[in-house]
Amino acid sequence: MEIEKAYWHDLNWFDTSDNNKGYIYGIHYIDDEIEEVVEVEWFKSKAKRDKDFNDCIKLGYKPIN
Repeated sequence: MEIEKAYWHDLNWFDTSDNNKGYIYGIHYIDDEIEEVVEVEWFKSKAKRDKDFNDCIKLGYKPIN
């Protein structure tokens, strides 16, 4: 599984029906085999997102950005 950081304002063109409860910092979880986002987790703060992103790396997820 790969992960990448997401920022809502860079992606809002993609799916405007999802307001993410106002959270704008996210992590995309990407399946290596199908090369598609299979899950997105949104966070209230950049600091919390970055902490969880780093925790995912420690668990063996491969960062792509």
